[in-house]
Amino acid sequence: MARLTLFLSLLAFCFLTPLCMKKATRGVHPSRFVFCQKGESDFCPLSPVEKREISSILSQPFHFLDRGAQSFVFESKDGCYVLKIFQTNKHDRKFDFSGCALAYKEAREETAMVYAHLSPTRGEWPKVALTDPIGRRVSFEPDRYAFVLQRKVEPFEKTLFEADARGDLSLYLDAFFSLLKRRVSKGIWNDDLSLESNFGFLGQEAVEIDFGRYILRPGYPECEMDRFAKKLRQFIQLKLPHQLPLFEERVELCQKI
Repeated sequence: MARLTLFLSLLAFCFLTPLCMKKATRGVHPSRFVFCQKGESDFCPLSPVEKREISSILSQPFHFLDRGAQSFVFESKDGCYVLKIFQTNKHDRKFDFSGCALAYKEAREETAMVYAHLSPTRGEWPKVALTDPIGRRVSFEPDRYAFVLQRKVEPFEKTLFEADARGDLSLYLDAFFSLLKRRVSKGIWNDDLSLESNFGFLGQEAVEIDFGRYILRPGYPECEMDRFAKKLRQFIQLKLPHQLPLFEERVELCQKI
């Protein structure tokens, strides 16, 4: 009986350990990184200054920050940038980079994007030292994999709460609508209406950090603005209900401009 118990314990240990490790590491492993796809993008060549800037950013260590639906997210040591490495999805046969490519070509300012690497390169970028959620070192070869560099922003909800406490919420509401207007003027539509996970702020400038569902759909600017205004109204009603009059005032002003 003792031998059977020991055997079953060892069997359970062997079975559960990989599952526990996967949960602890959030699945971070080079085998989950998406390889670049040849001919995927046709971006303008980088200038020498841009190359030096990107190389400098990638030369510092990055530590695990979060895992999204499409990517593993790492934060730079200086806290100024995030590295988003696209992750494989067993349900997708071919990874869809179209939203990322559109954001890089047409909306870098709106998405705080520094660089998007979707096509393979050779000897272009230095290896990056990553740290996974449990502190293990992972070597990342940028030339081989699809990734995005963005400036790190302050969280959407936290920023609005702090602005409300300071009494300058109107500045951030105006920034949000200004961002939407700029994107919509370029004919870009976002099929993902999430606010807290998709938006943030750089200083007093609003940024749309999630571009995975960007598509070109010119001709419906009012509809797109209304969709996001409705979502923001719901957010204000739920979390800052005392600011509903201010929100309605800023929406009305936005419509007049």
